[in-house]
Amino acid sequence: MSRFDGRVALVTGAGSGIGAACATRLAAEGACVGVADLRSASAKRTAAAIRGRGGTAMAITCDVSDEKQVAAAVADLVAAFGRLDVLHSNAACLDRDVYGRDGDLADLDVAVWDRTMAVNLRGAMLMVKSPRWGAAPRS
Repeated sequence: MSRFDGRVALVTGAGSGIGAACATRLAAEGACVGVADLRSASAKRTAAAIRGRGGTAMAITCDVSDEKQVAAAVADLVAAFGRLDVLHSNAACLDRDVYGRDGDLADLDVAVWDRTMAVNLRGAMLMVKSPRWGAAPRS
């Protein structure tokens, strides 16, 4: 029996890098995995790779900074797998528009700051908050 047999996990930022590796490992340990990423094609590739190794995974396109998208992502995962047991909030703002432009605070573009905070902090909070794991956001 593997450590995550019968568990359902959601990994954000799972389209590549550390997120993809964590999603793959959770699946190898027996979890059904929701592979969430802003980039749909990347999420689909990771989920397909997991399924190709005999695991169970579904791709979910989600901008973690958007409360409605987070609620929909969680609801879709719960509808597919029945519940959510594990959250690995890995999404981070590392795209070309941000990464490398955030080094010098004196010259930092406020839009870069705002997007980084929205994804890296707000996104993690929304993922933890939204769940009631499957509940719609409060108005």
